[in-house]
Amino acid sequence: MAEYQQVLTISDIGKTYNEPVLSHIDLTLYAGKVLALTGENGAGKSTLSKIIGGLITPTTGTMTYRGQPYAPASRKEAEKLGIRMVMQELNLLPTLTIAENLFLDQLPNWGGWIQRKRLREMAYPVMATVGLQMLDPDMLVGGSRYRPSADDRNCPQPDWRKPDFDSR
Repeated sequence: MAEYQQVLTISDIGKTYNEPVLSHIDLTLYAGKVLALTGENGAGKSTLSKIIGGLITPTTGTMTYRGQPYAPASRKEAEKLGIRMVMQELNLLPTLTIAENLFLDQLPNWGGWIQRKRLREMAYPVMATVGLQMLDPDMLVGGSRYRPSADDRNCPQPDWRKPDFDSR
């Protein structure tokens, strides 16, 4: 039987706002294994994912990532290590292209003009990592079922990716 390497270990994680929303969560994620979190709406799946992804801080507990203490102060810090979360609700600008939405905060420009060729060159590898290499990066997202985001480019090959989809 293959032996799997521990990637992320969560020990006694809890989160309290006015009331506890998570308590005493223990979980280990292994490289090469898939784990599904299931539960009713409001059960804490997204809260746990946001803790792992650096979007919120746990009230209690500890995490280790690849054997090192892990307590990301931000989403970007988590992404630098290879951990990311795909958000359920994406705020897109429907009048912009897929490429423009992907790189909205860092559009390649010269003299105030967007460098379209460079933007396409940046977009193709990102789109390929999510299986959308067949789409034209200049396509408008307004009619597209694909919801690109700047998150797609930050961590193209994450160790952990949690799509945050509604279970309804």
